[in-house]
Amino acid sequence: MRTLVAGPFVGEFGWELMGWQAHIRHRSRGYDRTVAISRPEMEYLYRDFCDRFEPWSPGTWHTQGYECTGGRPYDGAIHARYPGADAFAIRRNRDAVGWVREAEWEYRRLGLDVAPERTFDLVVHARAIPAFAGPEDEKAQRNWPADDWNRLCGGLARRFSVAAIGRPELAIVPEGAVDCRHLPLDQQCALLARARCAIGPSSGPMHLAALCGCPHVVWMKAEQGIPARYARDWNPFQTKVCILTRDAWRPSPQLVLDGLRHLLSGRQTAVATITQ
Repeated sequence: MRTLVAGPFVGEFGWELMGWQAHIRHRSRGYDRTVAISRPEMEYLYRDFCDRFEPWSPGTWHTQGYECTGGRPYDGAIHARYPGADAFAIRRNRDAVGWVREAEWEYRRLGLDVAPERTFDLVVHARAIPAFAGPEDEKAQRNWPADDWNRLCGGLARRFSVAAIGRPELAIVPEGAVDCRHLPLDQQCALLARARCAIGPSSGPMHLAALCGCPHVVWMKAEQGIPARYARDWNPFQTKVCILTRDAWRPSPQLVLDGLRHLLSGRQTAVATITQ
């Protein structure tokens, strides 16, 4: 019996969604048995194709690409339980560069196979990444101010039901939103798959919205091809997206609201609309 042991994956959520798990699904087709190793919270991503999911965590969410900074090293104990298996792992960005160019992917639509506990009109990811690297941490500077989140969601909650997703240590709950951060990943996907729209700055959960077929309003600084990821490269199901690059990581609540109105109005005919 040919066995593949893949992982552990220790990097960013977005790279796990759009790179790693889709490739392991494709690679698994050449094996009799596939074992996937990732953080305990990620089991749902592998449920459809892996024969066994082995949970393992480096103990921190301080990540960059395929790397984890400052976490505990993997000791190989899980691999030792599968003697003779083929092992595949990428834990350094420099190893991923060439691999990403040649890798093949197999994506699946997430969320529709799970019955939600309840549904919401809108889903927000109010990212609040800690400053792992100190006061000048670039990732932490991408967080949208809590006051802006409260202004936006407080107004939206008067017309729509709003859910807040993410992880409790990595996201906040704006005023007017229902805290759904405690839900497991499959339930958060179920919310996204049935929502009218998702809202948030560029982050893993916004890529998750694309895999769940949930139209989304997302903002970012237009650099390193990130808008193209949302519009094309990391949008395998051509989920509609309104991309805001004006004012980079600090759009006004009014600009975000305008993007939401544009998506909900049905006037957007192309997959992606970019506001520059």
